[in-house]
Amino acid sequence: MTLPKKTIFSLPFILISLLYIVPLFTQNYYKVWQLWLPVLSWFLGALVGFLVLEFDRIVDVYIGNPDTELSRYVKNYFKNRQLKKGWLVITKNKVLQQKLTFHSLLFQIIWILLALFTLTSTSSPFGKSFIMGLGLHLILEQWQDWVLNKNFFTKLYFWQINRELTFKEIKIYLWIITIIVAFLFIFMTRI
Repeated sequence: MTLPKKTIFSLPFILISLLYIVPLFTQNYYKVWQLWLPVLSWFLGALVGFLVLEFDRIVDVYIGNPDTELSRYVKNYFKNRQLKKGWLVITKNKVLQQKLTFHSLLFQIIWILLALFTLTSTSSPFGKSFIMGLGLHLILEQWQDWVLNKNFFTKLYFWQINRELTFKEIKIYLWIITIIVAFLFIFMTRI
């Protein structure tokens, strides 16, 4: 069972972008292209934030673990300009990339602090949607990995912790992080 990640990912950004779009139509400003820049900036930031998390896998191929068999295959595909095949190899074998920087408990804590800082200190729609896109992608990927393989989940996200977590502890963690992400989205709409 997989979650419909693209739909879930795009829904909060579409709803929040309505906060930008609705006033344009209610005040007949929709023809002024400059007023659409925050909406474009919002979607661009979300897209870049979403893709940054995927970049972690490419960094692992070239820097983190360049000598693994997976890295050799991917680098060979990329060298021959077969980017799609190389990316498919990465996504189909993501269980082989266990110690990714952005896919860890420590990064999630850092992300929460960054999100609070960004949401309270910038007025840029790009910055806000970038940080929230990154966090939403991470939490959706965590839930998907939890649903698909509970035993592997600990190795993938809690590799920095020196003890084995129970399924109950992991589920509590996932719900707490999900509530924090939801709270940050609600907080973002209030600013």
